[in-house]
Formats: sequence, structure tokens, C-alpha cells
Amino acid sequence: AGVSAGGRTGLTAVVVAVLFLLALFFAPLAGSVPAFATAPALLFVAVLMASGMAEIDWDDITVAAPVVITALAMPFTYSIANG
Repeated sequence: AGVSAGGRTGLTAVVVAVLFLLALFFAPLAGSVPAFATAPALLFVAVLMASGMAEIDWDDITVAAPVVITALAMPFTYSIANG
């Protein structure tokens, strides 16, 4: 969060820590948002992720096979990290 975003001093770590602590208080509020309210945003992100598949060289099996396996693993594991 801090250094990877370009922070160079110790103040960056302090600011990030304070913001994470502040986010703890807003977590219950985010949990109260119903699923139907966040569904359009999730669909938009899915379309953005899938649009990158148009640039794949589908004739090269060494490129196409990992793309297909990853794209199939995400919905079956319910996790982008596992896919």
C-alpha cells in the first residue's frame, strides 16, 4: 500500500496504518450493503477482465491453455486468487 504506491518515508507507513485502523470502523457499514447493490459493479469488473482475453493468441497452445484453465478455475472455485 505505502511503499509500492511510491511512499519514501516512515510517515507513509504511519498514514497507511492509521487509514487501515479507520477502515476497521467502516467494515460493518460495508457489510450492510446488500448483494444486489454491488452486483452491477462486479459485473462491470468481470467484463473488464474478460475483455483482455480478446488479445490472446488463441493459435498458440502454450498461451491459450493457461488462459482457459484460469478462466474456468475462477467461477468453479469462487475465487479470483485461486483462478
